[in-house]
Amino acid sequence: MIPEERVHIILNGVDENVFKPDVSKRESFREKFGVRSGKNKKPPLVLGIAGRLVRDKGHPLMFAALKRVFEENKEARENVVVLVAGDGPWGNRYRDLGSNNVIVLGPLDQEKLAGFYNAIDVFVNPTLRAQGLDHTLLEAMVSSKPVLATRLASITGSVLVGPHLGYTFSPNVESLTKAISRVVSDGTEELQRKGKEARERSLRLFTATKMADSYERFFLCISDQSFCTIQASNI
Repeated sequence: MIPEERVHIILNGVDENVFKPDVSKRESFREKFGVRSGKNKKPPLVLGIAGRLVRDKGHPLMFAALKRVFEENKEARENVVVLVAGDGPWGNRYRDLGSNNVIVLGPLDQEKLAGFYNAIDVFVNPTLRAQGLDHTLLEAMVSSKPVLATRLASITGSVLVGPHLGYTFSPNVESLTKAISRVVSDGTEELQRKGKEARERSLRLFTATKMADSYERFFLCISDQSFCTIQASNI
């Protein structure tokens, strides 16, 4: 067994200088892609999805849950918009939910992704399989957005560690439908509060700067034992 003091954990990080809160990007992105106000000119609540739009990323599940929410929840039908960024066969399926509620953006470069995260109120990752530290979750959180993600150990054990950062659901339509409805019920003020906490946590743990510093210290440790005492991160 490898001694604990010889194990170095280096967390993934995203560029905190690119992904950050920016009100002007929020407004310009919404205007450019036609995110309209809800009923009675109420600001819409915007959900965001980004990544490969394929089956194992949970898009059949997401499609079915959104369809049910829009059919059964009047408030969601009138005031919720879903932005879908990415490439894959499920992009066309999302269009079937109607242009009033869903806008399919296609693949976005990093600059446009920064605008995308600012434009949304909550980021949804419906993946069906365990994975490492998903960059889309980190990008959303450092952009000050709460996340709605599948209840998998790889996510709840490191990224979404509590309800103060967002929402989780079991990988089935009923659970995801309830979670989306909860997001709608909580509203933008609560989402902003959770998003602020998500950003604070991300800046402590999941930035490119933190990751680079960890790698530097690791390589220094190889040649000089005095660099090997690394303070454990509070994941």
